[in-house]
Amino acid sequence: MIGASFSALLYALLPFLLSSLGFSEGTIWRLGSTAIALELAVIVAVRSAYDLLRHGSEVLQEASRVLLILVSTLVAVVTATQVLNALGSSPGEASGRT
Repeated sequence: MIGASFSALLYALLPFLLSSLGFSEGTIWRLGSTAIALELAVIVAVRSAYDLLRHGSEVLQEASRVLLILVSTLVAVVTATQVLNALGSSPGEASGRT
């Protein structure tokens, strides 16, 4: 819980830090999206491996597999969206407000 709170605080303050360092709006958008995508991918990979090692046969039960598939799918969608944001343009650039 504390880790998630610190993570949210980091991502809330990241744009201000990057802006004060002189990065453009588009660069800030892409760096933020990249950071979130990387964090999600690492957390899901580490957490999934940890749960498999910790719970063993419990994770292989039908309800656990369905939940794991659902959560993994949702995280994959969010991560893919963040990767696309990182590769694409920022909202300001798309509307011509750079």
